[in-house]
Amino acid sequence: MRLVEFLDSSELPGWFAYPARFKTVVNQGLIDFHPWHMFVTRQEMLVRLHGIPKRFPGLDVVPFASRTDCDTVACFEKSNPVGIMEFEDFDPPLHIHSRFC
Repeated sequence: MRLVEFLDSSELPGWFAYPARFKTVVNQGLIDFHPWHMFVTRQEMLVRLHGIPKRFPGLDVVPFASRTDCDTVACFEKSNPVGIMEFEDFDPPLHIHSRFC
């Protein structure tokens, strides 16, 4: 089973902590939901965490998964702390596909 390497609090924005329910699901190994793929390595997460603000200035998100068939990413969003946002990365301007609570 592939395990997810959570980022340390020193690597995350000050406003963010992983939700307990999210960590529970991940720790149970529920990380691949075709076509979605959870970022499992620190490097995958850090590349997106630092790259998204360069492509979308002012967007405060913590990405945790991407689709395997396109560039859509799922993220926790600062302005909606109990929800999830998904959008097309690498394709400015920002087009939000959906938000979930």
